[in-house]
Amino acid sequence: MKINKRIELVRASKSKFSSMSPGPSRAIMKILKKKYSSVNFTEISCLDDLEILIMRKPDLVFLTVKQIPISDDDESQMIWVSDVLQNAGINHTGSLGAAISLDFDKTKAKDKVNSAGLKTTEYFITKPGDYKSEELLPISFPLFIKPTSLGNKKGVDAESVVHNYSDYVSKVQSLSTNFNSKSLVEPFLSGREFSVAVFENHDTQTLNSMPIEIVIGANINGDRILGTTADSGDDEVVSIVDNKKLHRSLQVLAEGVFRALDARDYGRIDIRLNGFGEPQFLEANLIPGLSTSSFFPIANKMYNNLNHDETILQIVATAFGRQTADKI
Repeated sequence: MKINKRIELVRASKSKFSSMSPGPSRAIMKILKKKYSSVNFTEISCLDDLEILIMRKPDLVFLTVKQIPISDDDESQMIWVSDVLQNAGINHTGSLGAAISLDFDKTKAKDKVNSAGLKTTEYFITKPGDYKSEELLPISFPLFIKPTSLGNKKGVDAESVVHNYSDYVSKVQSLSTNFNSKSLVEPFLSGREFSVAVFENHDTQTLNSMPIEIVIGANINGDRILGTTADSGDDEVVSIVDNKKLHRSLQVLAEGVFRALDARDYGRIDIRLNGFGEPQFLEANLIPGLSTSSFFPIANKMYNNLNHDETILQIVATAFGRQTADKI
């Protein structure tokens, strides 16, 4: 017998605002329909659409969108969908807007992590024309350059690792021109890369973190980085971290970051080792990809032997469990 709950799976009608493409979103809807009595798939483009959804008073919104414009005609004013739902008393999967916004504001995320005494790299923010010569740069080459305000690895590509001033200028200009974004500049970490899936158990108030190593093929420049063309689990080799000391250090950092960012329910924390083998926080994704080839469900399969369907249902159960725990 199906559970008598009304669930709305929500994505943005414009793909640029969605964290998930239509295919995986509809696949999740089919999974939920097997378990719950009423499941709808809703696309929203602005606040009016969201308010119509709220009037239906679902028991839970499965969220695959972070922010949308207030109106169809003006994309300069954005709202965090999670906050509107929270203010309306509608339960939803995942974190609140204050945490999700840190997926976009990477500098603020790094500052919060640093303030919590956790390890992340030094950085500086720049735009075209800020540093007129190599000698003025606050950090030495090689550098890693990404947008300050975009999620899902947008703007990260083979040119993100720069070894000289000319390439630095080119990448900073590219991010400004193509994404209207300032640049976050960090030392390039040469060590191994990891992604840690994190589930929150609201009954025990504990976190279950699952580190996987991601081995990425070298790009045209010989660098190994996880970018927009290598972020789905299709082009990489992933494995459980067997070394107990490293495994535990990755868990401690990921769980600390999850707490420092005030995340909830579930998320993915990306980590890389520096030249001394020390784990360093890269960034968080608090509405991570959930296709069958995404890192989050892959990690859950590796550690807990849960298939894709079971991972999706676990996310929903976690959100309902939080709601129950909050009432106690």
